[in-house]
Amino acid sequence: MAEEISLLDLWKMLKKHLRTIAMTTIVFGFLSMVYSFVLATPIYQASTDILVNRSTEARDQSVLSQDINASLQLINTYSDVIRNDVVLKPVAEELNAPETTEELRNKVKVDSKNNSQVFSISVTDESPERAAELANTVAKVFNKQIKKMMKVDNVTIISKAVAPKYPISPKKAINLLVAIVLGMALGVLYAMIKELADNTVKREEFITDELGWPVLGQVAEFSSSDLKSKNSVIKTEPIQKEDKSQYGRLQRSRRDRV
Repeated sequence: MAEEISLLDLWKMLKKHLRTIAMTTIVFGFLSMVYSFVLATPIYQASTDILVNRSTEARDQSVLSQDINASLQLINTYSDVIRNDVVLKPVAEELNAPETTEELRNKVKVDSKNNSQVFSISVTDESPERAAELANTVAKVFNKQIKKMMKVDNVTIISKAVAPKYPISPKKAINLLVAIVLGMALGVLYAMIKELADNTVKREEFITDELGWPVLGQVAEFSSSDLKSKNSVIKTEPIQKEDKSQYGRLQRSRRDRV
């Protein structure tokens, strides 16, 4: 029958390895802070909003639901056009960007909300000013190119991107929290594995209840301080050197006869 572990035993086990658990938690937290504040490169994101409305030919007509649905469907098409070379290549040429069109594509993201004619162009970069410049240039080039490609004038830039004050990555608080939880979990796991792997007898009840052996006696446990105290010093008689003379042999013979 397996030995059950109570909550009290679990608490004693964790308390016994509290120093190890604290050390793993501190180490992981420190490593997270080093990564977040020193090693990781801050990434900034700037966004510009674009409105897709009815085309010029439909402006003098009443607003119909099919017009709005058509605009919503165009957003998916415009999203593909924005991240295409037809827009990104002129952007790179205008800004003399060192990135390739593929690298720019990885920085550009298009977000749209359900049942909304407004979508956002978001650009990430290590520099907040350059992120805003890239986002505004992409929006401007897209507005220019879409007029040539589709012969429409239904795109309006409603807000320009501004340089963000705070980076979106790394998330320092979240990284620190995850590191602390992970370090604590690893410390607890180490303590449990070490205790479960220890097969020595720790309780008297295991001998009497599980093995059925009677307890014949107990051995007192002394700490190092107890052994060094004056009260626990064991007095011993000095060992005398054996007398090998004739008188000594005579005395030993008498003791043997007695």
